[in-house]
Amino acid sequence: MLSQFTSKEGKKTLKDFFEVPVNVHTVGRLDYAIDDLQQGVNINIKGKEYLTKKCLAKIIFESAEIAERNPPIRFRKNIPVSWLTIILTEGKNRQVRKMTAKIGFPTLRLIRFRIGKITIEHLQPGEMKMLSHTELYNLLQIQKR
Repeated sequence: MLSQFTSKEGKKTLKDFFEVPVNVHTVGRLDYAIDDLQQGVNINIKGKEYLTKKCLAKIIFESAEIAERNPPIRFRKNIPVSWLTIILTEGKNRQVRKMTAKIGFPTLRLIRFRIGKITIEHLQPGEMKMLSHTELYNLLQIQKR
């Protein structure tokens, strides 16, 4: 059952089982949204529909480990907060934002944690780590198969 009031897929929803007051809002089914992300989503790239490549996506709940944003994101009382980790195999312009918006969970905050083997692990907001040319080359080098 979908924990929402309408369904495009013909699945049963809350309306099929409960009398729900008008001012009640649902949080939706993020697991179905995750499935959509993993299979690829049709997004608009330069005015044309584009099916994104399959990606790895999962819900994470370790938001306590994520530093507060400065300035903070505007608090939205009726919008649930969910943290996702998404690993893409391609990088189109604003791809993550377009993908999450398409499935009904717009991105409010985006943190790029990793590019190839380069991560921000152990870095605090505003910190940076200098890499030598050799370190950078070794981290960005694509493994031959």
